[in-house]
This record gives sequence, C-alpha cells and structure tokens, in this order.
Amino acid sequence: MVHLIGTSTYILPEENDQHHEALPHSDGRHGEMVTGALLHSRPRLLGSRSALAAVDLAPLPALPLGAHWLCRSRRAQQPLQVRLHAARHSSASAMQEAGDDGGAASSRDAALQAAAEFIASDACRSVCILTGAGVSVAAGIPDFRSPGGMYATLRPELITATERQRMLMASDPTYVVETSMFFANQFPYLEVRRPFILGTQAHRWKATIGHRFVELLHRHGKLTRLYTQNIDGLDYQTAVPSDRIVPVHGTIGKVQCEKCGAEQDYGDFCDAVKSSIKDIYGEDASAPAESSNIACVKCGSPTVKPATVLFGGSLPEAFFRLSAADLPSCDLLIIAGTSLVVSPANSLATRVPPSTRRLVINNEPVGRELGLQYGAGGDGDGGGGGARDSFIGGDCDASFLELTARLGWLDELGEVRDALPPASQAALDDAAAAALPPDA
Repeated sequence: MVHLIGTSTYILPEENDQHHEALPHSDGRHGEMVTGALLHSRPRLLGSRSALAAVDLAPLPALPLGAHWLCRSRRAQQPLQVRLHAARHSSASAMQEAGDDGGAASSRDAALQAAAEFIASDACRSVCILTGAGVSVAAGIPDFRSPGGMYATLRPELITATERQRMLMASDPTYVVETSMFFANQFPYLEVRRPFILGTQAHRWKATIGHRFVELLHRHGKLTRLYTQNIDGLDYQTAVPSDRIVPVHGTIGKVQCEKCGAEQDYGDFCDAVKSSIKDIYGEDASAPAESSNIACVKCGSPTVKPATVLFGGSLPEAFFRLSAADLPSCDLLIIAGTSLVVSPANSLATRVPPSTRRLVINNEPVGRELGLQYGAGGDGDGGGGGARDSFIGGDCDASFLELTARLGWLDELGEVRDALPPASQAALDDAAAAALPPDA
C-alpha cells in the first residue's frame, strides 16, 4: 500500500544543488515504475486527495518493503516522500529501529580498521563507489532545503517569466528545474543557476577529502567506477579519469543543448551566461539588466544549459551500461553520503554479488530495506571483521580522512592539501600532526 500525504500529488524525482535523485523505474525514464501501472514517461497527476489517501499499487514484487518515492504537491512547498509499507510491522522490528544509536565508538573503530585492511589486501581489486550530497557538504554547497538553498532564497517576482510561471515557481520552487518549464522559458533555470554556473567555472567550491579519497583509490589501482548522484562537478577536479566517473544525474560542469544534444564549449557558455543572463541576486554589477537568449551553436535553439537531468528527463545511458559491466566483479561497494532510498542509483547496493562487501559511510545507517545487515549477525550499526556490510557513522570528510590515515595514505593526500576546502585543510593538518611520532 502506498500512502499519499497531501493533495494533488505528483510522482517526481528529487533534485538539489548538489544532486538529483530519481524514481524507481524500468527503462531510464523518470516517472516510470517497475509495473508501469500508474505513471507515464512524463510525471502526471495521480489524483487529488484530502489529507490522507491510500492507493493500492499491488502487485509490486520487484520493489522491497520500505522503498521510497519522492512526490510533490502543487500546494506543497517541498517534495513529499511516499513509502511502500508492509501490511504488518512487528513491534520487535519497530523496537529495534527505535533502539539504533548510530553505533558505539568501538564498533566504528572496528569498521574503519576492517575496511582499511580489506582495501589494502589483494582480495580487494575492484572498488565501486556510490556518492550523494553528503560527500560535498564540506565544500559548502547548499542543497535545496538548507539555509541559503533554493527553497529559502527563491524570489519568483525577480525572474524573467510570465505571471503564471511565477505562480507555479512560488507554489513549488522545483519548477525552476522542470523539463516543460525549461522548454517554455529557459530564463528561470539560467537566472537561478547563474551564480552556481559561474562559481563552478571559477572553482569557488573545491573537491573534498571524500572526492580525494576516490582519487587515491584510483592511484592505487583499486577504483573501477565512481557513480555520483551529485551534479556539482567536483569529481572532475580530481585526477580520476572522466571515463571512470558516471554522473548519474548529470553535471553542471559540462554543457549541452537540451533539444538536439549537441555539446557546447564550457568556457564560451559561461561567458554567454555572464553577458546575457541577469543577476537576480544583486551580486554582479557587470550583469545585464535583462536576460537574452543563449543559442545552441548547432541547432540555434535557446535550450543550452549545463548537462544536468531535469525533472522528467532521461538518465545517462552510461549508468545502465557500465553498472551492468562493473558490478559482477566488484569486490567492495562504498556507499557514501546518500540516503540510499531512491532509485535507480540505490539499485547498485542490491545488484552486486553476495560476495561483494558493502561499506556505508554516512551520518546514519541506511539501506536496511534493501537488505543491508550491519555486523556479522545483521544487528547493530557498526560491523567489522568478516561482516559483509559495515557502517562508519559521522561526517563523510572525517570518516574518509580516518580511512586514509589507516591506509597510510596521508602523505599522498597532503599533496593536494592546498586544493582542499579550508575546513578540510585544517582537518588534514590535525591528522598529519597526530600521525607524527612523539619526538618529531
């Protein structure tokens, strides 16, 4: 049974300034479910309900209990979550969930040590990584809902749009990044994204320790593929080859025409944004007073934008093709900074072989509804030794730094110290100092 809270609910993916998470679906199109029973390739109204309603989606044999969809209401300011619930939920399992405390320090330490030993071993030859917004937090990029994010700062009255378009954005800010809105009017997307586009070009935000850990895995011949749900492009600041990076929801660091698909020169596009798109935030005195179109160099359509996936758009074909090739031989899957509740990215956790170890680095344990069982017996939040699934709780940057230290890679991380965000630099300095012998 899927419970829908609110009125006029639409099934839609989730996007924020760092990442864009999509719905469970069968063929790479947002807004399609495994059964194909309710949704079409374009998200549409499921129905108007008052307060609480229940819609029977059975049968959904391919979806685990606890699977989530992200929804939004035209009357709601934020997307809502829809969860597939079991008909009965035992009091024992509820008590266990309520009793989870994030893992004791000793359990976390054991998980860190076990992960470091396995990564360093010859048994670990192929590492795949799935990252979410948590990996980029240390870079200082706000997401949709945080202070300074789009929900808090959007002022539709300043955007170049019709009154109806402004009304839609006022009721739901995610219309800024919706496909039909973009094809009707490109200015909301470009005006809202202007500082993020130009800030990305200027490297205003720097790759974090989490991003650099992926780079170290590549240097040591362990990395098979990075699958990132983030659109911030920070992964491309590292020395990881671009063919080892799969931006599941696109990236703001590349540019293409949404209509014909032609790639555009990134520098030229940023120059055009600076000279053609007005600054609704009042930060750039050199910005034009009014926005003008940026045309595709191939088809001439004013539909050029960063290569991010819009609501209602298609996922990159590379995600499906490369994951099918990578996962069967994956020895370790690292899941970092993601809620692991939204498909298709979360399918990586279930598609690896039973022999694959799964390491979750996150503020809280995730993925139990997908079958992750932390600890040798499946209980607790840590896990080390021979457990298949391990959890390292806390800040992603801090956890990756500790893992780097245990692997003996601090000196290598130090080579890119000056390219890290200030907070990451300070943490690295402290870790390096702690690693020195007492008489050093």
